[in-house]
Order: sequence, then structure tokens, then C-alpha cells
Amino acid sequence: MLILFTQIQGCSFQSKQFNALKAVLTQRDPITAVSWMLEIEDAQIVVYPIQSDEGVIFSDGRTLFLKFDGWHILEVQGLSGTTNGRSVEDLDRVRLAYNIRNDSQGQNEELTNEEEMGPQLEGSSQRYNLDCAQWLRSELRAGHQFSQTCAFTKNERFLNVIDVDQSGDISKISTLVHPGGLRVNLSRSSVDI
Repeated sequence: MLILFTQIQGCSFQSKQFNALKAVLTQRDPITAVSWMLEIEDAQIVVYPIQSDEGVIFSDGRTLFLKFDGWHILEVQGLSGTTNGRSVEDLDRVRLAYNIRNDSQGQNEELTNEEEMGPQLEGSSQRYNLDCAQWLRSELRAGHQFSQTCAFTKNERFLNVIDVDQSGDISKISTLVHPGGLRVNLSRSSVDI
């Protein structure tokens, strides 16, 4: 019995995904004390914002991660199984690269996501390129809204929207995360954590 105990003591279990998530959660405090509601098709999932060196990671604490840089969702992991049977391929891990047209100077700014996001989930990784116009700001009753026209390569145009409340905090993010037309809506929840 003593031999078995000493052999078990020498064994260790290590999970890269768990260690990465644990590191992200322990090193950073949540940005707000408010949860967010992620809406995908008919599914509603409570997610929590976590500050990282690369922006904000919205997570359900299990397998779903959305990486947001303040303007764009750059990466989505773990969407498979949350689309209510919709036939959209390559949802395990999606990376988005934005090419922003700077019409006033005739130059382009490319926002790419080459950095690795904390948790690495198994499965395929698909990168999509998007061409986008500059962000436009319009005034709303309770703040303002930023909107941007984008298109996945060789696809129809769509609108990215970020609503900002009167205190300057983002209250809603709406964008497509797949050329198959999968829209993601993130909005601050009124329920405290």
C-alpha cells in the first residue's frame, strides 16, 4: 500500500486548457461586476468579461470564448453545438482578420489575430478575412453608436454595431463571426454577478 501511495504521489495531471483558463482568471479581474448575454440564433448564454493583455475575453467559464479587442471580435472558440442545428462549418475555432479601408488617405490598416488566445481547444481552426470601411459614429438618446460596414471575402456586406452608453461603457456588440451569416450579439446583462 505504501508503494502504491508513493507512486501516485509522483504522478501529476496537467491540462493546458485548464491551466491557461486558470491563469487568465487568476491574473485578471473581471472588467465589470455585470454579466453579459450572448445571443446566437435562438440560444442565450451568460458570459463574463475577463481582461487579458490582448483585450477582453468573454467566456461562459467552460468551453466558449470570444476575444474582443475593443472594436472587433477577433476569435471565437467553442461555438459548436450552440447554433441550434444550423449547418455552419468550422465553428470549433474561428479567427477573424480585418482589413480596414482608410478612404481618406488611400491606405489600408490590417488588424490580424496572430497571437494565441489563452485556452487552446482541440478542433479545427479556420481564419476568415474581412474587408471593412471605417467606423462611423452616430448619436443615440442614451449614448452613441458606432457602425461599420464589412464583408467576408466575396460575400455580401453586413454591419458591425457597438452601442456605448452615456458613461462611455460599451453596452452592446453585434457582428457576424462566420461567412455563413452567423450573427453574434453581446449585451450587458442587468443581473449582477
